[in-house]
Amino acid sequence: CTGSTPNPVLACRTVEDVWLCTWLPLLRAVGSCCAHVPPPLTALALQALETLLTLRELASLPPELQCLGFELSLLPVLEDMLQLRILPAAKKAAAGAGDADQDRVATSGLDLLAKVYLQLLPGLGALPEFDVLWIKVLNMVQAFSKANAGERTAAALELHLQNMLVAMARMGLLRKPAMHKSSSG
Repeated sequence: CTGSTPNPVLACRTVEDVWLCTWLPLLRAVGSCCAHVPPPLTALALQALETLLTLRELASLPPELQCLGFELSLLPVLEDMLQLRILPAAKKAAAGAGDADQDRVATSGLDLLAKVYLQLLPGLGALPEFDVLWIKVLNMVQAFSKANAGERTAAALELHLQNMLVAMARMGLLRKPAMHKSSSG
């Protein structure tokens, strides 16, 4: 290319710059395919997103960048899947016109959430605002639960939530906060 517009990728000087200039937009673009492609292609889009989000290089980034990737790519993708695919299918199923892909798509979304969360947990757990991220994950799990996608999804919910809690307990992330004694007594 010979243009007067500088290539933003070439302007990237740090790992953070490369992450923000190239990887985050790529993750978001691949993620948008998960909710916006025909059902037969959804599984491929989810596999591509999982491959990108579970690269070892992502786990080696500073925790703040891992958190950005999680919050700005994965959580919005799952929200889109819920709003555009899973919840409308659940409404059709309740009306008697079931969608065979609903349970599979919902389970795949939960699988992706759990796998990425567990892989990035060592870095994410080190963040001072980890509790806020954990609440966001729980809200997403709750949203999938309320979607009533099917038996596979219900089983996946239980299994993934259990695995997340066990991993967090092993890392010491579920300890009770220290109780402060009052000065009055």
